[in-house]
Amino acid sequence: MEIREVPQGRVAGILSGNGVYALIESPDAPQGQAVIRPGDMIGEYRVASINQDSVTLKRTVRVGDRTETYTQVVPLTDIGAMQQQFSGPRPGGPGGAGAFSPGGGPGLPGVPGGRGRPPMDE
Repeated sequence: MEIREVPQGRVAGILSGNGVYALIESPDAPQGQAVIRPGDMIGEYRVASINQDSVTLKRTVRVGDRTETYTQVVPLTDIGAMQQQFSGPRPGGPGGAGAFSPGGGPGLPGVPGGRGRPPMDE
C-alpha cells in the first residue's frame, strides 16, 4: 500500500552532469539542507528519484504482515520568486524609486547599463 504524504521541505536546485543531484531543504536534513542523489537517505526517507522539477522520497514501514510505503514528492521551488510574485506592488511603481531592472533603466543612476544620471566625480 502506498500513502502519499505532504512534502516536508523544498528542492532549491537540481544539477545533472556526472549523475544527478539536488539541493534539498528539509527538517530531516543535516543543518536543514543537503546535497542528495538517488539512493541517499534523508532522515527515514530514501531518495527514490530526482526529476527535472521534483525529488521523490520514500519510506517503507512493515505493519504486521503488510508493507506500507510513504511517498513525498518534493517540488523544485524558488521561494524568492514566489515571495516577489505575491508581495504586491513595489514602492515607487515601475521605474520609480525602489524598482530594479536587471538591465538598468531610467532612474537607476550608477547601475551598470542604467541610463540615469552618471555618478559625480570627486
